[in-house]
Amino acid sequence: MRNHTRSHTAHPLLAALFAASLALSACTDGGSSPAPTGNGPEPPGTTATMTAAANHLGSPDLSEKRQDSSVGEQVEITNVRLGRHATFDRVVLDLRGEGIPGWIARFNTNPVQDGSGFPVEYEGETSLELAVTGLTMPGEDYRPIDTVPGAGGVVTEVIPGGWFEGMSYVVIGLPGERPYSIQLLENPPRLVVDILHQPETPTPTSTPPATSHLGSPDLSEKRQDSSVGAQVDITNARVGRHADFDRVVLDLRGEGTPGWITRFNANPVQDGSGFPVEYEGETSLELAVTGLAMPGEDYRPIGTVPGAGGVVTEVIPGGWFEGMGHVVIGLTGERPYSVQLLENPPRLVVDILHRPDAPTTRHLGNPDRNDKSADSGPPHRRAVTDVRIGTHEGFDRVVFDTVGEGRVGWYTSYTTDPITPEFGEPVDFEGAVALDVNLTGVYLPSEIGEDYPPIGTVAGTGGVVVEVVDSLTFHQQSQFIIGLPEELPYSVQILENPQRVVIDILHE
Repeated sequence: MRNHTRSHTAHPLLAALFAASLALSACTDGGSSPAPTGNGPEPPGTTATMTAAANHLGSPDLSEKRQDSSVGEQVEITNVRLGRHATFDRVVLDLRGEGIPGWIARFNTNPVQDGSGFPVEYEGETSLELAVTGLTMPGEDYRPIDTVPGAGGVVTEVIPGGWFEGMSYVVIGLPGERPYSIQLLENPPRLVVDILHQPETPTPTSTPPATSHLGSPDLSEKRQDSSVGAQVDITNARVGRHADFDRVVLDLRGEGTPGWITRFNANPVQDGSGFPVEYEGETSLELAVTGLAMPGEDYRPIGTVPGAGGVVTEVIPGGWFEGMGHVVIGLTGERPYSVQLLENPPRLVVDILHRPDAPTTRHLGNPDRNDKSADSGPPHRRAVTDVRIGTHEGFDRVVFDTVGEGRVGWYTSYTTDPITPEFGEPVDFEGAVALDVNLTGVYLPSEIGEDYPPIGTVAGTGGVVVEVVDSLTFHQQSQFIIGLPEELPYSVQILENPQRVVIDILHE
C-alpha cells in the first residue's frame, strides 16, 4: 500500500506551511471559466473539473524553471487545488503572508522527501517536482493538506510535502513529461502551474508579457572569472530587438562556468594576430569569453550576425585563442549594458539599452536595521571569491561573489565590538559601527578545489561603507565586517547566475 502521508509526518514542525482553507474559485485563475456555486469553503486539497474554455498562462515548455524568493519573506501555502481545462491541467497553490516565494521545478521519476530522503510514492510514469522556497516555519495552527486526486486530465495526483529549511516540495504525478509553465499571480496571491495535455508545445494562446532587460545596465567594464577546469563551447550567436534594448545571446554547451571581460573599444583587434576587426558602427562592445574548450573536429564558424534594427549593428564572433573567444558587438554609440549567465539551456546574455543614459539603480528588498538570517542550502559547499563595493544614488551595494555547489546562507547584526566566531578575538575595522556579516555553508576556495587569491580588506567607494574586512573562514562559515559611520537600514538578497549575496545599505 502506498503511503502519501510520510512527507507530512517526517517533519513535526510543519504547522503553518499549510494553514486553514480558503474559499475556492474552482481553479479559474487566469482563465475565463466561471466558478461553481457552493455552500461554503472547501477543504484544503480540492479537485475541480472544468468545462468552459480557458487559456494557459505563459509559454509552456519542458525546461527546468527557477525563480528566487524575496528577502525576509513570510509566505505560507494555505491550499492546493487542481482543475482540468480543454487543453491543459492547472495546479494552484494558494498563498498568504508577506514577501514573494521562489521556486525550482523539474521532472523527476524518483522524487524523495527533503530532509529524510524517503521516496515519494505517486501515480504516474514521472513527476513534476516543485520546490517552493521562501516559506515561513510552520506554526501551531498547522493543518496538513491531503493528496489531491487527478481531475481526468494529465495530472494523476498532487502530493503536498513538508516544510524543510524554508522550502516545501510538491510532487505532481504525470503520465509522462508535458510542457508546463509557472506563474505567480496576485489578488489573491497564488502560484499557478499549467501543464499541457499534449507532449508537444503549441503556439501560446496568451499574450506573453513584455520582455525586460536583465541586471543593472551601465557603461562600466565588467569581469567574471570562469570556473576551474571549465570546458565550454559557444555554439551560436543571436540578436534580438526589444522595446528599449537589444539582446545578444551566445548559446553555450559543455562543462563548467565560463567567464567574461567586457569593455567599449572603437578599434578592436583579433587575438593572436593583432589584425584590426572591421565592423559597422561608431564603437564596439568587445566581449572576451573565457573558460572555452579547444575547438574539435566538428567545429563550425558561426559567422557575422546582422543587427535587428536597434543599436546593435552586427555581432562578429571571433576565433578561439588560449581558452578565450573574442566577440565584437558593433554599436551606434556607447550604451549602458549588462551581462548575465543563464541556464537551462546555458547561454550568455548581453542586454544593451537603446538610450545613452542608464536607468537609476534601485536597492533590493526592504532595508531596515533588524538582524537578518537565511539558511544555506545543500550540499553546502560554496566559497566566497571576491567582495565588490559600489556607491549608487541613495545607497551603497556590497556584493559577495561565490562559486561552488549549494546555496549560501547568512546571519547579520550590528555591533560596535565585533569578534571572531569560535575564537572570540576582536576584529579591527574602520568606522563607528560594524555590520557583522556571517555567510554560512561556505569554505575557503582551496577547500573546494578552487584557486582564488585572499580577499583581505576592501576600501569603500565614497559612500557610507568605509571598508569591508575579510575576518575569518572557519567551520563552513565566513565572517565579514562592514565598517559604517552609524547603524543604517540594509537589506540582504541572494542573486543567481552567478550566485552572489548582495547587501544594500541606505545612505539615510
